[in-house]
Amino acid sequence: MPCLQVKGFAGLELCGNGYSIHNFPTHHVEELLGYLLLNQNKACGRDNLIELLWPYEVSKNSRACLNTVLWRLRCLFRQMGYKAQSFLCSTRDYIIFAPREDLQFDVASFESHLEVAWTAEEDNIKLVELTKAIDLYQGDLYTGIYCDWCLLERERLARKYLQALGELMYCHIRLQDYDKAIEFGQIILEIDPLREEVHHALISCYGRLGYRAEALAQFQLCTHYLMHEVQVLPMPDTVLTFQQAMAGCANNYLDTQSSELLKPAHRALAQFQQAGNELHKILSEIDRSKTFTSV
Repeated sequence: MPCLQVKGFAGLELCGNGYSIHNFPTHHVEELLGYLLLNQNKACGRDNLIELLWPYEVSKNSRACLNTVLWRLRCLFRQMGYKAQSFLCSTRDYIIFAPREDLQFDVASFESHLEVAWTAEEDNIKLVELTKAIDLYQGDLYTGIYCDWCLLERERLARKYLQALGELMYCHIRLQDYDKAIEFGQIILEIDPLREEVHHALISCYGRLGYRAEALAQFQLCTHYLMHEVQVLPMPDTVLTFQQAMAGCANNYLDTQSSELLKPAHRALAQFQQAGNELHKILSEIDRSKTFTSV
């Protein structure tokens, strides 16, 4: 029997035996399948499932409604040429999704690759596993399902995805592949532009590559988001990293030049470094004062 492939990211979809099903008979069928997939081999109580599927409509007919949803789900497997009993087991009190045939579920594979990555000691192994994981994440979990349980799982997996992107970025930094690190950092900031630690990392990468215009633009973008969205100043370390990146780029550039602009350029660089040192000092004092105030 061909393997049943289940996609949970960017919408629930079943694929196998030449079928591709993403439009389900009812939204309750889709919700029940989605929940059971995330709780494979667990005995899910019927009363609990009823509360999940009909949180505001529980009635004396709820068990009959659940039976109807379960029957339609079984029909879906049979329609695709699979034996429903190879995936679903049920008793009077429980429903269990326990596959006895090959099943590939992208959400389970995503989490499996991350588990291997977090325990790996070598960056090369981390890179392989993290890359496999993020390739599986094609969008938010179960797009179109808005139950409370689904929203919580969606947020949990989205956080794992961002964490994986961040680890990929730092892996590439450690391997001195700064272009690749920048690529992953930019993906993170497209999702969450307020992550100062990512702006910080990108500024450092641009500096190491000698991209002074990009380092400046990244610092300006960072300060814009922090000051306009959350009304905070950048961390002293971010200012210091920006200062070091710009100074390094300038020194490398000035060392190769010979013109009447060299003296004013060196003077401007000295003023920039002095201003950066002063800003770093002031921000550090602000941070210390906040610490003392909170204590």
